[in-house]
Amino acid sequence: MKSLWILSLFFLTLISAHAEVSEREAFVALKTDLAKLKKTLSRDIKVYHWFNSSNRTINRLRPSDPYFSGALDYYSKRFFQIGDKHEVGEGFYAALDPQVSTEFGDTLIEVEIQRGTSFLDIRAGHRFGLEVTLKTKEILSDYCWNDFSQDESIYEYKGEDYQSIFKLSLASNERCLGLLNKVVQSLGVEFITYGWWPTGENFGVCKGEEKGAFLLFGKLLSSPYDFENPKIDLSSFRVHGFVPYPNFNNLSQTEREKYKFVDQFSRLSWVDYSSNKGQWSVFSDLEPRETQPLLNELSRVRFGCDKEKFPEDKLLNFKKIR
Repeated sequence: MKSLWILSLFFLTLISAHAEVSEREAFVALKTDLAKLKKTLSRDIKVYHWFNSSNRTINRLRPSDPYFSGALDYYSKRFFQIGDKHEVGEGFYAALDPQVSTEFGDTLIEVEIQRGTSFLDIRAGHRFGLEVTLKTKEILSDYCWNDFSQDESIYEYKGEDYQSIFKLSLASNERCLGLLNKVVQSLGVEFITYGWWPTGENFGVCKGEEKGAFLLFGKLLSSPYDFENPKIDLSSFRVHGFVPYPNFNNLSQTEREKYKFVDQFSRLSWVDYSSNKGQWSVFSDLEPRETQPLLNELSRVRFGCDKEKFPEDKLLNFKKIR
């Protein structure tokens, strides 16, 4: 009986200790740290996502067909739901150019992210984790009932020590995920860029290129604690789809130009994943390396390509100290 009383006292003490951290305290701490990772695009950029389509009439679809934006909506809202399987989190993953990750499907989606869209840049620390101060990590450990012990590396940034916390861990329970959703909503960020680079050389037209990949999720409109059916605004993203065997005779000139752009982008990529995906034979006689307007456009829309011209492309100055 005495042992039962001691056990009960232990759990009451534990619960009391956790209750000392209020949602407000955890919210302010996390928002303050993630605000340091927030950036805003100074121009439109284009990112790419390969998937296997289940639509039997896929080759009849035009680039602007709602089917493609529906895929973005379906995957993006997962960021705000319980059940993460990836360190960076669930959501709509996208890459720097059309030749990256071709092994994930036969159909390509291009997302043009509009100028003025805000995001979190986590490339400079662990590269898959959100950087928070040691004090914030302690507060979150108490609030979320999680020790967040996945990465013990210490990073220094502007005189403070940081550690990385994976979105996967923050989504481990509704209490913690709701807090993160609330912070993301308050900051107004719509995607994350993290530190991933495929096997291959730097893109030929770029100047001092920085690595990066993307997790898109849009603006959260509904309650941060609505995990079943979160409402999101994806108006900052323009979506176009590109199918394996389009009927070019049925496409408008504008639609053909969109295919041509992706094709030429693919032929310029140094990523050696595929010799034909993202490319169409009708454009095979063109030489993209001799087309200066195309090269100028690519250096603008490819994130990380010209960090001197677009400062948001630069890595934050997190330095690993142990």
